[in-house]
Amino acid sequence: MADGAKLELFGDAAAADGPWMFASNPVVAGFLVDDIESARAELARTPDVELLGELRVMPDGYACQHFRAPDGHVYELTVDPAAR
Repeated sequence: MADGAKLELFGDAAAADGPWMFASNPVVAGFLVDDIESARAELARTPDVELLGELRVMPDGYACQHFRAPDGHVYELTVDPAAR
């Protein structure tokens, strides 16, 4: 987007990552973090938070980790070197 924000749209094939992807909510909000490994470790220690799938790291340094929050919805952590 013009301000540097990123909006990602995925089709049905994205659900191949796991049936959890869109089962509880049709839109998955992502949270941009500076250090995804630290943020992921903090979530792993948080009661009632479930990490979903593996940490995915792309060749360009973009990475994401999905998780189910206590509200039952799926969200994701992201790190994007291009956003710095």
